[in-house]
Amino acid sequence: MSVVPPPTVLRVTRSLVKPGRRVELARVRARRAEALADARWPRPSIALTSLTGPDEMWRLTGYEAFEAWNEDLETSRRMPVLASLLELLDQQEGDLLQESREVTAVYHPEISYQPDFDWAHMRFLDVITIQLRPGHHAEYLQNRKLVMDAHQRAALDEHILIYTVSSGWRSGTYLVLRPLRALGDLDLMEEMHGKRYGEILGDDNRKRVIELFAAAVEREEEEYFAVDNRASHVTAAWAGSDPGYWLARADGHAVAPGR
Repeated sequence: MSVVPPPTVLRVTRSLVKPGRRVELARVRARRAEALADARWPRPSIALTSLTGPDEMWRLTGYEAFEAWNEDLETSRRMPVLASLLELLDQQEGDLLQESREVTAVYHPEISYQPDFDWAHMRFLDVITIQLRPGHHAEYLQNRKLVMDAHQRAALDEHILIYTVSSGWRSGTYLVLRPLRALGDLDLMEEMHGKRYGEILGDDNRKRVIELFAAAVEREEEEYFAVDNRASHVTAAWAGSDPGYWLARADGHAVAPGR
């Protein structure tokens, strides 16, 4: 996959797993990915399993606009065999979940940092969920702009994509996504945000960043997720730089090349 801008609209399917049912759920989700691959479904979706926090499985699907999501719904209606199979798998999946939630979020390029990333290299995802105090969006945006300016001046080697929830979850919720090639990237991030970065940010800006964060943020939560490649559905073009990882099926065979 060539490096491309992040999707404008991100659909997040959040599923809380019943105790002891994660393995079964992973199998159902792998069958879902295989059904999409067999149908040559053109829209990639990435499956994630939690490493920290609640026992959750997420699925991320990106769209260039809400209209593209509508087009997918119309395409599904024209494929009744696939639609019926997915409905059956959804029912099986539902029996293994405590709850499931569909969320949409919209990309904020002005407060993201080096967002272009070859997602075929991602193996883990760091997700920071920010819930704002009502009426304090302006302070949070100021906080992010100060932080992003310091990142740019320090030329930090990381990728930060920020989305704000538009539907399906509490208003005023931001998702900060940091794709990782390995968990060791978290060690590198700690080093990057050390003494040199602090000097570039400066004492006055550091104080201002803390004040703005305290004024704007009601709650912050960070979770680590691992990619589940067998439950993910991608096209051959998307997997371009690492097809061996992304196109492996649960039965050991490769996924049939898609568009």
